[in-house]
Parts: sequence; C-alpha cells; structure tokens
Amino acid sequence: MRVTARTYYQDYAKSVNDLHAKLNKSMEQVGNGRKFNEAKEDPIAYYAGKRMENQHTDAEAKKSIIDDVKNRLYQQEKGALSIQEDMRAVNTRVIALKNDTMNSVPGTVGTYESEFVQRLNSMVNTLNSQYDNFYVYGGNDMTTVPEQGKMSTGYGSLRDRSTLLDTYTGGLNMITGLSSDSLKGLSDTDAIDKIKGASNGAAMNPQENSLMNSPVALLSKAILTSHQYIDALKTNTNVSTAKTRFHKDMSEFINQNDDSEARVSDTYRVLGIKYAALEQTQKTLDITMDTLQAEYSSKLAIDPYDAVVKMYSYQYSYNAAMKVGANIMQSSLFDFVGR
Repeated sequence: MRVTARTYYQDYAKSVNDLHAKLNKSMEQVGNGRKFNEAKEDPIAYYAGKRMENQHTDAEAKKSIIDDVKNRLYQQEKGALSIQEDMRAVNTRVIALKNDTMNSVPGTVGTYESEFVQRLNSMVNTLNSQYDNFYVYGGNDMTTVPEQGKMSTGYGSLRDRSTLLDTYTGGLNMITGLSSDSLKGLSDTDAIDKIKGASNGAAMNPQENSLMNSPVALLSKAILTSHQYIDALKTNTNVSTAKTRFHKDMSEFINQNDDSEARVSDTYRVLGIKYAALEQTQKTLDITMDTLQAEYSSKLAIDPYDAVVKMYSYQYSYNAAMKVGANIMQSSLFDFVGR
C-alpha cells in the first residue's frame, strides 16, 4: 500500500508542478502582455518583437526630446520679439531726440539716454535668459560656456553635423547674422575678427554683419555719444564738435538699426521653419509608434481577456490540486501507521 501511495503522489506532484508553471506563465503574460519571454520559445518572433520594442522606445525618446526643444525654440522666439520691440522703440526715440528742439539741453538728452540704458539692459537680460537651467540662446547649464546645440530628431545624419538641427538659433547668430556653423570652421582668431567685423586684424568693416552692427553695440553707441554730448553741454567744452558727432552717430544708428532689426526678423522665419519641422517629425514619430504598436499586438501580444480567463482557470485548478494533495498526504500517513 505504501508503494502504491508514493507512486500516486509522485504523479500528482508532477501534475501540480505543471499547473504551477502554467499559472506562473499566464501571470507573466497578463503582466507584460507578451505571448512569450524567451527566445527559445519562438526565436524569429522573439527577435522581431525586440526589434519593434527598440524602434518604439527610440521613437518615444525622440518625441519626448522634441517637446523640450520646441519649448526652447518658443522661448527663443519670445526673446527675439522682445529685442525687436526694444529696437523699434529705441529707433522711434532716437528720431524724436534728433528732432527735439530741446536737444541742446543736458536734461532733455539725459532723459532719452536713461531710456536707452533701460532698453539695453532689457536686451542683455533677454540674451542671458534661462529656461529650465538652460541658456535660451545656447549652453547646457548656468555653469557651462554656451556651445552648439546640434541634435538628431530622426532626420539628418550624425556623420554630417550640418544636416542636424541647431537648437540654439538666435543669440550671436541673431544679433550678428553669423551662424554657429560658419564660425565653427574658423580658427579662434579668424572667428573673433569675423565677429568684430574685421578682416585679418584690419579695421572694422561697417558693411559686414558683425557684433559691431548688433542691436547691443548700436544701442551702446547711442548711449555713449549721448553721454559725451551731455558732458560737453554741461562743461561747455567742444560743444560744436560733440553736437556734430552726436547727430552723425544718431543718423548712422537709424540706418544701421534697420539692417540689424532685419536680421532679428529673419530669426522668426528660421525659428518658424525649425518649429514646423519638429512638429512634422513628431507627427511622423506618432504614426511610426502607432504602426509598431499595431504590428506588435497582431504578432506578439496576447488577448488580455483570454489571458486573464486562462490565468484564473489555472489558479482555480492549482488551488484545487493543493487541496487534493493534502488529502493524499493524510491518507498515506494513515496507511503507513496502520502497517
């Protein structure tokens, strides 16, 4: 009798172990939604699923990055608009100052100069603004020197940086007309000369886009010439020379400010193109993710309803088997004692 009971129990234990394994697998399937977890179960389908998962993860990561970059571009556009508004306001005030019949009175010129200083501070603050610990116009954080913001969002080639999106539109590019790509190919000395508007250390070239023709430099020049004119009026020293220079500088400001403002306006166009490209890329990524999800579900994913039903079925069978096992153990013990 003991041999018969042991043999019966061994068969029972094997059946319970099989049930337990099926229960565990069904629970895993409900948890992860997959038909299988190991390559040996179906190598071709398994690795096809892995490929689709990796593609989906990559598309999702790029889509998430694009949201952040779009916000940064939006901040850059707001900054460009702010600078352009300051430039237009200053231009109007410079014209008013030139035509003001009281522009030979130190107090009058000083009032305009104070306005110019406020506008200059506004421009500088805009160019140094931060968004989520990033410089809006370049640089990784508050402690890092601004650098080029090239990034891959699903188009372009990593082997050719010129094909990648530069997320730091604006800044130096906006106020000087010089792109980061054009400066990157120059030596440090040549890049500095280019920014200054000089050629190989020669005198400044006023016709060339440069820092000297930027909104900040032009406004600084207007402030300086106003200040020198005020000093001449107050001290009655070289008033005629100071006045001539003042009117000359202000006239040049008006002409150069128009060109400088045009460069800032061009930034809107560039930002708009980049923003539209990012939105289109997002739409493409959404379609890609939906397609991958549908393909994955059709080939590799389980039916959630069937999986849950199967899991509970195995659960009930396993619980019932455990109760049977308890009875088998009890009867086997009695048989052993009875012998």
